[in-house]
Amino acid sequence: IRELAPNRTPVVLRIGSASVLGEFLIETDKLRLELAHIDGGGEGVLLMLGALARRFAMLHGIREIEWVVHAVHCAAPNLKLRRVLEGRGFVAGVHAGVDVYRLTQTLA
Repeated sequence: IRELAPNRTPVVLRIGSASVLGEFLIETDKLRLELAHIDGGGEGVLLMLGALARRFAMLHGIREIEWVVHAVHCAAPNLKLRRVLEGRGFVAGVHAGVDVYRLTQTLA
């Protein structure tokens, strides 16, 4: 994450049976996860990615994790993902002129 974040390099992560296309950005004390596409897998993908993000943030003194999920507005959106995001507290919003789901988590 630390190597990818400064360049805003898109990566594809394989988490279980899912492939996740996203970018990571570190801003002072915030880690932003921008997820463009999630293919396959279940809601466990978000749990695993969240655990990874929290561990990274805690190890590097980062106090906030911001999720920006574009994946619900792709060509073939997964309607279950939208329900899962809303159930976890994500809210619809706009990021860089695009409709997304967002959530900011403050770490203790």
